[in-house]
Amino acid sequence: MTDSSNTAAGAAPKTSGRARRNFRRAAIGVGVLAVLGAAFVLSLPPVTSWQTKSYLERLGAKSVVVDGLAINLATGEISFDRFQAVGPDDGVLRVGEARLRVDLAALLGRRVSVRSLSVADADIAIARNADGRWTVAGLPMEFGPTPGTPPVPPPPSEPWQLEAGSLAIDGSTVSLTLGGDTYKSAIDRMRIDSLSTLQPDRPTTISLKGRTADGTIELSGMARPFLSEPKAAFAVKVDNVTISAFEGPLTKGRIKDIDAKVSLEGKLSLDSAAAGTSALKYTGKLIFADVKTETTLFRTDAGSLAW
Repeated sequence: MTDSSNTAAGAAPKTSGRARRNFRRAAIGVGVLAVLGAAFVLSLPPVTSWQTKSYLERLGAKSVVVDGLAINLATGEISFDRFQAVGPDDGVLRVGEARLRVDLAALLGRRVSVRSLSVADADIAIARNADGRWTVAGLPMEFGPTPGTPPVPPPPSEPWQLEAGSLAIDGSTVSLTLGGDTYKSAIDRMRIDSLSTLQPDRPTTISLKGRTADGTIELSGMARPFLSEPKAAFAVKVDNVTISAFEGPLTKGRIKDIDAKVSLEGKLSLDSAAAGTSALKYTGKLIFADVKTETTLFRTDAGSLAW
């Protein structure tokens, strides 16, 4: 009895010591994982910033600045306080502030799911070159095969899909260059809700308030941009916009010069017409003021024209 009780009493400390050692090992393991996890999370912003800079520099950017980048894996939120890229033609792409929330898990299914995106104080220059390629601040937006080499067909795969719950742009400027002519406008407020390539029949709501150099533009309505033949219907109001800003595409053929201030208020719609084509239709009030036109056949000078 005495030997048996002594053995049991002596075994207790050994078991307790082993448990303490196992607990310490587990605590050290958890601590190491926590440190590695924290290091990974802390490394995401600088690594992402470096990858962004490297990618844009490969496209020809002269300089890239990304300040205040933050990534939250728990919520899928990505934000930065300042972004600026100078393109090969000295064009500038600048965004003062942006907040993006995405569904990170959706990327595994080749789906870009944007819960919300807000952009403020941006300056964006978009251009279409003579060869038909589109650029942003001189940086290419699309790529083709190297000249002189046959195109390589991509491997078969499921196409990427896009879903966006809420897109917001405030206090920004957009300039569009087509054929050497540049058109610039300020976006005071723009909202795009419910955008989806997975449900092309679902309407996307769009609203816009913007300004040109001397006039204002307001637009609101719905569109189905991902149909094989896109459709849209908007209420539109334009006040006192000078069309001389669009003189480039207007002065073709017999028209040598045109200038006027345009105001309109009505409905603008885009619908399918003949197979594979779309028709743009406007119904409503249209007023031209201070009209001056010169063609190869005649000249006009009118105070006001209204329909």
